[in-house]
Amino acid sequence: MGFTSGGKYNRKSRRLTAVPPVITSLLLSVIVSLWGLSDIKAETLGDEYSVKGAYLLNFAKFTSWREPPPRTSERKFTICTWKTDPLKKVTAALESKTVFNLAVKIKVTSTPEQINECDILFIPLSESADLSKLLPTVNSSGTLLVSEEENSAMITFLVGSDGQIRFSCNLLAAGNAGVKFSSQLISLAVHVREG
Repeated sequence: MGFTSGGKYNRKSRRLTAVPPVITSLLLSVIVSLWGLSDIKAETLGDEYSVKGAYLLNFAKFTSWREPPPRTSERKFTICTWKTDPLKKVTAALESKTVFNLAVKIKVTSTPEQINECDILFIPLSESADLSKLLPTVNSSGTLLVSEEENSAMITFLVGSDGQIRFSCNLLAAGNAGVKFSSQLISLAVHVREG
């Protein structure tokens, strides 16, 4: 198992250190301005889940699926959250966007069967105990799994000692579900787990 990193990660505190804050601030500015999130208000961006919502939207733009989402007039690009709705402050802003020319839909999911309807599944820390039972369904559905707990998720959110939000990528977990990240996304990750 290998990690490549620009910083040090403390598993107990889920904190990352030694990555210059200026890089993270620049990254967030790029996400907000270039990826069309200017309608998310500045005061909302200070909220951790507002920033994570912006990241979720943009992870999709740099990910390819084994079976791309079908393009039909009723089809939406669905970002699901597991059992809770931490994205409620930015749902309207996120749902005003498109991914692959599909309207975005934010949905709370509470059963493994509903995962098949999700393009991305976000599991908040409060629900991370459910992750292991969801992995078979996630892998068979080809859903991009994002979590706040370091585990078998394909992307894990990390909070730096400066409070900045960063992420790591697990290429093996992504490959098991037929999900592939672009080199641009991988280059922005502070950790890349390859196996």
